[in-house]
Amino acid sequence: MKSIGILGGGITGLSALHWAHKGVLAEPKQTRRKLRLYEASGRVGGWINSQVHESKETHTKRLFEYGPRSLRAASAADSLELVEDLQLQNELILASTYSKVRFLMRDGVVRKLPSSAIAAFQDPALREALWTDIRLTKAKCDSIRQTEGGDSTIEQFMVRHFGRPATDEIIAGVVTGIYAGNISKLSLQSCFPAFGNAEKSHGSMIRGMIFGSKSKRVDSALMSDVKKKGGVFSFKGGLGAISEALRRKYADEINISGRVEALKFQPGAGPVTVRLSDGSSHQHEAVISALPAFELARLLEPTDSLLATWLRQIPFININVVNFAFEGDVIPPELKGFGFLVPPKEKQPFLGVAIDSVVFPDQTFSGRSETRLTVMMGGDTSCHENVPDVVSMPLEQQLEIAQNAVRKYLGITQSPIDVHQTVCKQAIPQYIVGHADRLRQIEQRLDAVGPRLVLSGASFYGVSVNDCISSARRAAGASLHLTR
Repeated sequence: MKSIGILGGGITGLSALHWAHKGVLAEPKQTRRKLRLYEASGRVGGWINSQVHESKETHTKRLFEYGPRSLRAASAADSLELVEDLQLQNELILASTYSKVRFLMRDGVVRKLPSSAIAAFQDPALREALWTDIRLTKAKCDSIRQTEGGDSTIEQFMVRHFGRPATDEIIAGVVTGIYAGNISKLSLQSCFPAFGNAEKSHGSMIRGMIFGSKSKRVDSALMSDVKKKGGVFSFKGGLGAISEALRRKYADEINISGRVEALKFQPGAGPVTVRLSDGSSHQHEAVISALPAFELARLLEPTDSLLATWLRQIPFININVVNFAFEGDVIPPELKGFGFLVPPKEKQPFLGVAIDSVVFPDQTFSGRSETRLTVMMGGDTSCHENVPDVVSMPLEQQLEIAQNAVRKYLGITQSPIDVHQTVCKQAIPQYIVGHADRLRQIEQRLDAVGPRLVLSGASFYGVSVNDCISSARRAAGASLHLTR
């Protein structure tokens, strides 16, 4: 019987296992394949890590997310299908109405962002930025793009569409919330392809997003319902509910102590041999890599050093996620919302604060009033001189930075009843300018070196959880095709 191996047990690898399994079950029994997932860390889920904490003093319980904490329904078609397949609909929870209230630090003050286009036009600075974009013509944008070599940085693109003040004061902060990266290095084409397509079709990004082509995919009933009710969701037990459900469903096909030490490719289109740290070897007619680019580079170095070099050219940044719990509702009424982000222009030593208990109150399990929030630190250290190196800086110093941020900008002076820090090393890949070309090079080289190895995951095809689940689906489809 033919088989498919999956490298990596984060959300991409787990989802690939599910999509491949679903595809296998749809085929005749005589053509079905065995599936096997290898994960080295002893646990599945990757950066998704939902943990229930109990305070020693109060014996109260609450959920802390050590990584991603919510999903957006607008790009969650595959994710919500996965939710339905796993029968997690009753565990799904929608963000509160406060989640639509977003804040941003501007000139050292946490300010509310406009919640609609009408509100944006009422702000003089934003109104001028929006008119700057609307006046742009397609011909002018085409000419500018040619001088930039076809792949603009986010900074170049946003400055020409909205001007320097809006780019530095608002847009850079929003990008911080996704990539924790430097907009002078990140590729617009790879990070926000829809914006680039809007410019190519209409010049103005706003006109392009309004009048451009829309997806023809029909929303499921669940997706329509989630969109209608706010569009941001999680689960009662956190995002870890997805990875835990996948772990239970496919436990017999998951090896959680399976560190892959080597890949061996047969000449032509022969099977791939996966060698593990315990000395065992396993042959598969197709292998899906859901590993970070640098880990895949380690495995491919003996086979093709140039391919390994290209994979290592995809940079990653480190993040520290600092979770706090406070007794009672301590968020000032005027600051109740999703949280606030900090643009690099502010030169603060933290990236932003998510107010988890306001967005998902159902994830406090004690029945008592509590405030849960998360301070994010780290990111691209080239953004400004105050970005801490969260790997080398002592945790005590980082905790002090996080506590000062909470005290100064949210007015919380009391001591927390629970604190946890998670340093996520090489957490977020950075799609710097040239990423799309580099990815094409990698894919083409891989077709020649290891045609039965399929790429997937955040290193290549989008950093969000939704992106990972979708790229896993495509990879599963490709692996099934290879093993027919």
